[in-house]
Amino acid sequence: MKKPIEEVRRRELIEGAYRVFLEHGIAGLTTARICKEAGMSPGLLVYYFKGKDEVLFGMVRYNNRLLMEDVIAR
Repeated sequence: MKKPIEEVRRRELIEGAYRVFLEHGIAGLTTARICKEAGMSPGLLVYYFKGKDEVLFGMVRYNNRLLMEDVIAR
């Protein structure tokens, strides 16, 4: 089943934010870096999220899911 484009774009931005966070930390987590990492324009972040904080919350949930999957796998 195909996922709606909005869901795909939101996930790409969240995953991009996660990669930026791993490389630059919370202080380096800028909208410009997130969008560059995700390969999107900054306007799309604003279109799909209310702001950087909403992306940050999504990133934390994404990280928690990765940790949970790792714990289950072990």
